[in-house]
Amino acid sequence: LCVKCKKRTAVVFIQRMEDGQPKQEGYCLTCARALGIKPVDDLMKQFGMRDEDLEAMEERQVSLDGESRPLPAPFAVLATQNPVETLGTYPLPEAQLDRFLMKLESGLPEKEEERIILERFAGEGPDPLENLVPVCGREELFSLQAAARQVYVHPQLMDYMVELVRATRETGKLEITAGVSPRGSLALLRSSRAYALVHGRDYVTPEDVQELAAPVLAHRLVMPRTYGGSRSPQEVIRKVLGQVSVPTEEWRR
Repeated sequence: LCVKCKKRTAVVFIQRMEDGQPKQEGYCLTCARALGIKPVDDLMKQFGMRDEDLEAMEERQVSLDGESRPLPAPFAVLATQNPVETLGTYPLPEAQLDRFLMKLESGLPEKEEERIILERFAGEGPDPLENLVPVCGREELFSLQAAARQVYVHPQLMDYMVELVRATRETGKLEITAGVSPRGSLALLRSSRAYALVHGRDYVTPEDVQELAAPVLAHRLVMPRTYGGSRSPQEVIRKVLGQVSVPTEEWRR
């Protein structure tokens, strides 16, 4: 049973450290969301995201039995898609994909990275996964979020972001169905600020925008529904990056 409400079956298990020892606790979906955890397991196995998923992402709350419960901050939705096991799965509607800040592709590890994985698990000690610890606390994360909002973005860089997004809407030239919405513009702005911050700067550069353009914008493109299409959304974004002029300026405040 869920350790919080003692009523529903536990389906989400959380491992945390207590007195230096790992402790596992089980929560039902409702209580897990109340703790700021929203599991979405392999989205393609659904016909689309449920209303509760969309409500959590956009309104930062969940509703149960007519009662709305605000989700604690910080809150994030992480979802996975397996490109191999596609039998019996369904692509998400474009309007639902648009709600995700970015799409990252992990791929397979390099040779040296895979060797490190083997060495990490080859020892006689405890399972490395049992010794995972948080890398930062809640208050530290709030401070970083506040700092990211203070990162300076030059007006010409904002124009550059707008030009990139507007270029994706020239669907005839790009041979796509629909381009990026204003939600994508905002996502690119916020992501670029955070990216600059983690790289030790209090200002955004064109390189930040270019680095994040594909992860933030590509999944928002609506591609033609043709079998075995010749181009990927990432290739379309790279083409747009090559077409839009990059501004030159002193980017500090």
